[in-house]
Amino acid sequence: MKTLLFCVAFSLYSLQFAITIPQLDFNANSVAPKELLQTLTLNCSVSSSNTSQSSHVHFMYILHETTGVLASIYKTQYNAVTQDKGLTSAHGTLSSQETEDSYLQLTWASPNVSQSGKYFCGAHGVNRSGAEETINATITINVEKITWEDLVHSFLNLHKDVNEVRQIHTSHKPDVIVLKEYIEDSMVTIHKKINEVKESQETTKQDITRIKEDLNITIASIHRQINEGEERQGIIQQDIMRSNAILNRTLTSIQTNLDEVITNMTQPETCNDVNSSEDRVVVTLKSGLKVMCDTKTDGGGWIIFQRRINGKVDFYRGWKEYRDGFGDYNIGEFYLGNENIYKLTSRRQHELRLDLEFQYKNYNAKYALFKLLGENDKYKLKIEGFSGNLDDSLSYHNNQPFTTFDKDNDKWMNKNCAVECLGGWWYNECHYSNLNGKWGSNQSHQGINWYSVTKFTASASFVEMKMRGL
Repeated sequence: MKTLLFCVAFSLYSLQFAITIPQLDFNANSVAPKELLQTLTLNCSVSSSNTSQSSHVHFMYILHETTGVLASIYKTQYNAVTQDKGLTSAHGTLSSQETEDSYLQLTWASPNVSQSGKYFCGAHGVNRSGAEETINATITINVEKITWEDLVHSFLNLHKDVNEVRQIHTSHKPDVIVLKEYIEDSMVTIHKKINEVKESQETTKQDITRIKEDLNITIASIHRQINEGEERQGIIQQDIMRSNAILNRTLTSIQTNLDEVITNMTQPETCNDVNSSEDRVVVTLKSGLKVMCDTKTDGGGWIIFQRRINGKVDFYRGWKEYRDGFGDYNIGEFYLGNENIYKLTSRRQHELRLDLEFQYKNYNAKYALFKLLGENDKYKLKIEGFSGNLDDSLSYHNNQPFTTFDKDNDKWMNKNCAVECLGGWWYNECHYSNLNGKWGSNQSHQGINWYSVTKFTASASFVEMKMRGL
């Protein structure tokens, strides 16, 4: 069922973006190979000569209808990635040249009936105009179960089949050719002796008896070697059973990991990728970071990294907690953490928005560029490009490092601004904004202050600080 959902989702994705679709060549060396005796090779390729517009393939995969994804290759990898240990080989390449083919190839040296079924191959790419292209193809394989007649045929036609089987079980296979030659040579010797007896007038009855004894010994030796061959065949069957057990464990592992593959494909990279009917939604990004997204304000796409709504979370914290983050999404108050903010803003440019409520009026401030430097730079604040429906009370803190009660980085020589103002902030000497101050405080400089709105002796009743990738 999970594989079916994967295929349906993949097809819908394909319908959304596929234009000017090139041909995808998906074939097998045999659609009905004999179990264990014949190799099975699947080859999926996108030929550069088939595309009506120049296209670069970025991702290819092959999956089985019941066992899931067998192998995939991305544009950042040189070799195919597979979790199927039963495969003899999995390789491919995604060509960056318009004149070269992209392909993905899988080979089983000794397939069994579990390899039967429908296989799907898909390829994603971008054409010259920048549009995404998606192509898919299927093939059905029926691995035929081995019979005793197949084994006999294999033994009698070693020049066609036995070499491939001996690559896996060389130490256990009886050498049929040697046995056959031994029988033929023995019979020639026996006939030669009999002829010599007939031609010789001096041959005695004892000589004939001795020849018969030699013949009996030769026949017994032949039977003994045949029996040993049958015993070795039993060892081969045991090896096959062990190989099947290993293959089944591998397939189980692949099925277990399929959930992770599907989840990774559907997780957003940032809140820009999140659509929801709720105005606030908590999601886990591809990086593994859990965040709250504002999906409605000013077009949505905002990662909320600071929120104050009810005073249930104490924001008078030390350096480590402000670095790693604290609070509770369920309560609705939290700080995402300076290290997480630094990592997000160092990967791409962001803008900053602050929403405040004071005495039942709503205010907002925006900064066109926003980032934090790393811990070695004490999470220094970088902002520019102010706009909003209130006066700017944050630019006073631009280029200032972060200060907490246990790490004083502000410019006040004699005291620690975090201790005096009961918060953690990019204090200067000390502040014109203190959005991490004490909830509801009317003490000078200690509350949730934005000077142009609250002055220093009142607190905002709602604050959100959020950023959005550009």
